[in-house]
Amino acid sequence: MLDTIADPEDMRHCCRPSRLPVFDGVLTLRNDGQGTKFHITAVMPNLTEGQAQAMAQLTSRITCLCAEVLRGHQPFDCLELAMTEECLDRLETYGYLITEYVLPQTSYDGVFAQAYPPIPLLINGMFTDERQFSASVLLGIGNKTCWCTFAFRNTGSRWVCTVADMG
Repeated sequence: MLDTIADPEDMRHCCRPSRLPVFDGVLTLRNDGQGTKFHITAVMPNLTEGQAQAMAQLTSRITCLCAEVLRGHQPFDCLELAMTEECLDRLETYGYLITEYVLPQTSYDGVFAQAYPPIPLLINGMFTDERQFSASVLLGIGNKTCWCTFAFRNTGSRWVCTVADMG
């Protein structure tokens, strides 16, 4: 049994969690003047604002390319260098199902049937370590929106998408 009970005041100072780096900003990639908001955090304390903004831009670019590829507006080859082979294979299967079975249905009016360009509205991401990054993206196409999830791994020279879940 404990002979003494720790002073609650001492506990507040020694057990206070340290703040993780958080970066909020706006990517000015859109023509409508509003931009794409992003919120990036990390578990490592040395993340810079430039790294956070670069990952937000990469995530935005991959999101738009994936949406265009899935709708048949771009070839899958444009994602070869940006994704792992397994991720690209899964995306190709998903794209095949959408173009062959979903889009031909005249009653389908979902996000992939829209003629408008994809616009990332919000990016929420986290560096889980120096080599891993995950993000959720709110994507708008026309008057429809959907959530997309991505995971990236740093291969030493570049970031490669390992998971792309759209819609």
